Amino acid sequence: MVSLEDLRSRLMTQFSQMCARTGMFARTAEGAYRASVQLQQTLAYIDEREDAYDAEHTRCRTEDFREFGPPRMGAWFDAAPNNVARGAAEVFAWHAELGARFGWVDAPRLSPPDWERLVATAAALQPTDGTWTRERVQSELPTASLVVDGIIYCYAPPQDDGRWLFADIVQPAGNPRLFPEAPLRSFRLPGPGPMYDRLALTPAGAALLASGY
Repeated sequence: MVSLEDLRSRLMTQFSQMCARTGMFARTAEGAYRASVQLQQTLAYIDEREDAYDAEHTRCRTEDFREFGPPRMGAWFDAAPNNVARGAAEVFAWHAELGARFGWVDAPRLSPPDWERLVATAAALQPTDGTWTRERVQSELPTASLVVDGIIYCYAPPQDDGRWLFADIVQPAGNPRLFPEAPLRSFRLPGPGPMYDRLALTPAGAALLASGY
């Protein structure tokens, strides 16, 4: 008979796999949202943290998306021709931040100096700066706490209850290779207010957003 601890371990492993290979589990933001919520609700039940999980999920959802919900994040870029996962990776990354608070996702936290440098760099991004690529993200920024589907670089702050910062890469359509020259789409900054207002866009990101939202 499978023990609760074995089940918990399997579910955590499954979520890690969802983050690593998004397209195998969900092709849309809505599908990723349903899969993430179902898995995390089961983990919350096993850990006897249902009320805490529901409260944290509601708080983060309200802070970031108001009435739209996390799947709406995928709609920003759905119409863009270079979009492969159609928002699924973004939603899995958002849920990874939530799951890390309950110990369901392994995401090492940045040191205070690295976090301060990261936030300052992301906040200083100019909308005309088209020089950011995957190669620059990997070489010039601190090591990511988690990388979802090779395109969402997630950075966890030093504080346990702090919000994450995300660097989003444009993935070339139809090709699973992670090109070093693939452009950065946006930084999603931590802080109060809807995620719409916390996007720092590159020219590639602005073009995608204009075509899909």
